[in-house]
Parts: sequence; structure tokens; C-alpha cells
Amino acid sequence: MFKRWRKLEKDFKKKDNTYDISKIPDIWDNIKYDVLHNPHMIDDARKELFEVAELMSQIIVPMEYGTNAEEKLNIGFKIIHLLLNKIHHDLLWWTSPEWENMNHDFVDEYESWE
Repeated sequence: MFKRWRKLEKDFKKKDNTYDISKIPDIWDNIKYDVLHNPHMIDDARKELFEVAELMSQIIVPMEYGTNAEEKLNIGFKIIHLLLNKIHHDLLWWTSPEWENMNHDFVDEYESWE
């Protein structure tokens, strides 16, 4: 938990003492997770941070994937394109006639995406 929050703090506050507001949804997600799964760690200061991050997320999150329909479509396509290619590749692999003669130890070539 400490490492997760330390990384988020480092990513949020830049070296030039400005802030990366694109990290606000991540802050809200992390606090929401901790409220649900680590309630014994939540004090008044963290509750206040949760409320502020939630309010800010309501403004930022709707614009996170574009501000108009065309931007949202382009961003969505870029995100889903990789997933659909992987599904297509996997379906072709599983249905190929050579599959029965192949080694069935599955290796996830997309594991490095995370």
C-alpha cells in the first residue's frame, strides 16, 4: 500500500512543483480501493482527500478519453484495436489444424503490456 501511494505521489507531483492532473482519477481510484479494502487505514485527512478527489474526478474523468465524439472514437479505437488483434490472433491459433500437433503450453506474448 505504501509503495503504491509513494509512486502515485511521485507521478502526481512533478519536479517543477506543478501537478499532473491526469493522475487525479488514479488518486480517487486508489482511495476508493483503500476505503473499501483497508478501512482501518482511513483517517479524517484521507476521507477529505477522497471527497476532494471524487469532486475533481467528476470534472476530469468525462474528458479523459476526449472532449468530443470524434476524439472519443479515435482514442477508443486505439485502445480496443490492440485487444481485438490479440483476440483475432488467439482465435486463429486455436482453430488452426496444426493446433493438435503443437505444444499446448500457452505463452502470453502480450504479458509485457501491463
